[in-house]
Amino acid sequence: MTPHTVLFVPVPGLELASLLGGPGPDDAPPHVTVFGPFVDLAEVSDELLGELATIAAAAEPFSYELSDVDAFPGGLAHLVATPAAPFLELMNRFGRSFPEWPPYEGRFARVVPHLTLGTVPVATARAALDSSLPIRRRAIDVTLFWWDPGASRPLAHFPLGVTTRPQGDRTTE
Repeated sequence: MTPHTVLFVPVPGLELASLLGGPGPDDAPPHVTVFGPFVDLAEVSDELLGELATIAAAAEPFSYELSDVDAFPGGLAHLVATPAAPFLELMNRFGRSFPEWPPYEGRFARVVPHLTLGTVPVATARAALDSSLPIRRRAIDVTLFWWDPGASRPLAHFPLGVTTRPQGDRTTE
């Protein structure tokens, strides 16, 4: 996959590497994707950041669980995020504002909110995570993240339900 930005709900305090006995599935911290792939790094502007902040501010924080290990066809293991509705509503909010960027490039008729575990066998992931499930968290912000193997980094954080300027690590180099 080519480098791109993505919007996600971070899942703080979850150490996948220690739970699964190896590195995480990518360069990103644990998260549930709500919109991506998205714009190129060169397209990240103050105007775009302001629009993303406005969209996030219109959504309320919500509680969720990562409650079950499952796999998509092809074997990609993941933790199912429930309830799905608040994640899908965030995806739809961003999608209405950016229809030229369909979630997951429009490849899936049904999007399942999830935290990717990688190609670890489901049985292995279940055994490693079973005593930790369900993982309960509260979504309070959305992160704009630049995904590029070896050069990934957060660009901005947008609080849910709060009207402020984005916070964070915006760089465009």
